[in-house]
Amino acid sequence: SGPGVEFDLTGAALRATRHLIEHGHRHIGFITPPVKWHNVAPIATGFNETLGSEGLLQDPSLVAMVGDFSRADGHEGASRLLDLSERPTAIVAASDTMAIGALQAISARGLRVPDDVALVGIDDIDMAAVVTPPLTTVALPAEEMGTRAMNMLRDLMDGRQPAARRVVLDTHLITRESCGCP
Repeated sequence: SGPGVEFDLTGAALRATRHLIEHGHRHIGFITPPVKWHNVAPIATGFNETLGSEGLLQDPSLVAMVGDFSRADGHEGASRLLDLSERPTAIVAASDTMAIGALQAISARGLRVPDDVALVGIDDIDMAAVVTPPLTTVALPAEEMGTRAMNMLRDLMDGRQPAARRVVLDTHLITRESCGCP
């Protein structure tokens, strides 16, 4: 209810999903922690709304709900998706850490990213640029979030109301090789 700074997580998932659709993917998997979590619900909304706006129906079997944002959970989620009789041609992971776990699961099966399964994460953690192939991701401006939050806190401590009560920070797609971009 108080002042706050947040990322446009719905927009982040929209950018990730739309990018895969623009590459021709129509059978897209989604690895996510529980969508009831306040920081996950907007990601699921962005993913589902993008599919709907493109005329694609979300197949519930293509959603791998896992316990957390960990690499192990990303591996588990990707393994479940790859076990489907019609596996996805692309996967959106709710975090880069999960996407790295998915990358490991895909590789362990002898499949190649992006040739067999394209992959996009969300965060732009440092490791995203150095895994093989480098991970396409949607960057969340964490440093800007920290700066804006500290400015709000400083205003409050000085007895002033922050200029804005709620700030939503935009995200941007960083294309690397895991989605099929050169």
